[in-house]
Amino acid sequence: MDNIKYLSNLELEIYHYVIAHKDTITKMKMKELSAILHVSPAMISRVAKKLGYVGFTEWKIALKIDNNEYIKPNESNLNYIMDFFQRVNDGEFDEDVREVGKMVAQGDTILFYGLGISDGIAKAGAMLFNRHGKNAIHVEDFSSRIDVFHQDDVAIVLTVSGETPEMIQVLTLLKERHIQTVAITNLATSLAARSSDKALCYYMPNMRDQHFFSNATQVPVIYYLEAIANELKQYGID
Repeated sequence: MDNIKYLSNLELEIYHYVIAHKDTITKMKMKELSAILHVSPAMISRVAKKLGYVGFTEWKIALKIDNNEYIKPNESNLNYIMDFFQRVNDGEFDEDVREVGKMVAQGDTILFYGLGISDGIAKAGAMLFNRHGKNAIHVEDFSSRIDVFHQDDVAIVLTVSGETPEMIQVLTLLKERHIQTVAITNLATSLAARSSDKALCYYMPNMRDQHFFSNATQVPVIYYLEAIANELKQYGID
């Protein structure tokens, strides 16, 4: 990996330890690894990002794939969901949710976008945030004029693939209005994730049936929204 040459001596030590112990690293939380190495979780996350990963979670998934540990897509979604909730206990997850929670708390109006099943969850997300005392609207009509919104608003875009042309167009228009965007999507490598100010990813198998409908579970999306809504309490919003 070419990025290794950009690691400092301490970062290189972390990298070599992870590679040498990858069989056990894939089952660890970032806090556990930081305790073993006597470094901060932020340092481990920084190494992962220098290597080209979004964070420690994605680095672990890559290690699982290398070890042939990652579950094949034709196996039960329950295994993936259980893996997601194991990652929820990672400090990196909490950090991401806190960051988005702060964005939402400081925003004026929260705009929810989605297509298909994601649209239904976007509507539910707007209701959830409103019940938590945060002004939120569900933007159902994608032809609605975005110039009626302003840069103090925050948009939450729900998209499984992160590549749907309509969603990418919405993200582009929102960015032109200098509106902060959060993508809740499957993969950090997707265009939606890379185009947003913040991306929350869940890494679920995403197969399409004969009607081209995605069968990816939406459980992590709902959990993310509830976690963000609960974070608003830290800012006196409830």
